[in-house]
Amino acid sequence: MTHARHPFALLDTSVVIDFDATLVGRYTHTGAIATMTLAELSNGLYTADPVENARREAHYYWVASSFEPIGFGSRPGWS
Repeated sequence: MTHARHPFALLDTSVVIDFDATLVGRYTHTGAIATMTLAELSNGLYTADPVENARREAHYYWVASSFEPIGFGSRPGWS
């Protein structure tokens, strides 16, 4: 099955949580996230397990530094 590759995609929080660059790369050249995605990820950082907390926090900071967040209400290309 062949999939069209789009030049740009807004990645859903569920995609970012289980991010697989190879899989995402099949569909888009460049991805971005919404600021809401960062909010959702930060809401789920802490659990009863300190090892899981460290994994989630590291992943959060990786996402925050790897993708350009698009603000709520932003309209790309509109001035």
